[in-house]
Amino acid sequence: MAWCERINQLPPEHRQGLPWHYVLLAEDVVHEWQGKGAHLAQLLDFARLRPLASASLQASLL
Repeated sequence: MAWCERINQLPPEHRQGLPWHYVLLAEDVVHEWQGKGAHLAQLLDFARLRPLASASLQASLL
């Protein structure tokens, strides 16, 4: 995630004008989502790693 944060600090022209995110994704999850007809963008957003501060906020929802 730190690498993506450094990349995102570069000028847009040096990173194809897009934000970069780190994703951990298992092959079986890809097959499961494909079977459900989900879009790749939905899967990538689901699997994207987020900073710990966001994770602690999610824990308060339980």
